Amino acid sequence: MTVRHRIIFILIILLITVIVLFRVGLFRTSQIDLIQVFNRYIVGNSMNVKCSNDLIKEKIKINIAWSYKTVYEHEHFLDNIDDIYGGPIFDVYYDNVLIGRALHDNTNDWYTNEFEFNFFSLNNQIKFTFKTKGRDKNGEEGYIWIKKVNDTLYYESYEPNGKLINKWKE
Repeated sequence: MTVRHRIIFILIILLITVIVLFRVGLFRTSQIDLIQVFNRYIVGNSMNVKCSNDLIKEKIKINIAWSYKTVYEHEHFLDNIDDIYGGPIFDVYYDNVLIGRALHDNTNDWYTNEFEFNFFSLNNQIKFTFKTKGRDKNGEEGYIWIKKVNDTLYYESYEPNGKLINKWKE
């Protein structure tokens, strides 16, 4: 193996290593703008959805609010989330019933995030928690549970630590 081939081999190994490090999310929270640009093109946004054993993960569906663009369905993250000024607001469905809304506030459309939903059953209601991992507000996102009884919608808004903020109905 010549010196030129060794250099090319080492560069290829370094490139593969950097791509793998981006893919595992090592640079997701970096404060360097150039790294955020690379993050956008190498990784993009991602979504992890977990649920307790008493729920069926196949019944979970997540849309971008007001656009009806599905981003998670049938246990798969379907599409990278578009540039949404201020960050995405997700409508969360279980068995085609709206159960809540989750929101994330981005200060820059170039920043990528890993969105994590954790579904569970509580008092015969399906609920979820929502966290993000990214440059903006790492894990500091709020969420709202929605319950429909007859034609009335009941809302409960929560802080990321699970503390109840407000309850109201429409």
